[in-house]
Amino acid sequence: MPVLDGAQFIGRAAPRLPGVPFFMITGHPLRLSDAYLEDIPALKAVVPKPFRWQVLGTLIVEHWPEPASRPQLSA
Repeated sequence: MPVLDGAQFIGRAAPRLPGVPFFMITGHPLRLSDAYLEDIPALKAVVPKPFRWQVLGTLIVEHWPEPASRPQLSA
């Protein structure tokens, strides 16, 4: 991103979208400290590229905000 990295974007967007889980997809080696992650509780996972769509689907289902409306993954 030209102005913000993904973590900075999530840090700004999350307060405006309470309850929305965020996932960061990156092609760069990324190591975020536990203290840094504690400051961004909406960030649920960092997914390294390349990845299989099933990985992203599983994360979305796992962190779906409304359990009653949680989608089901098909094989």
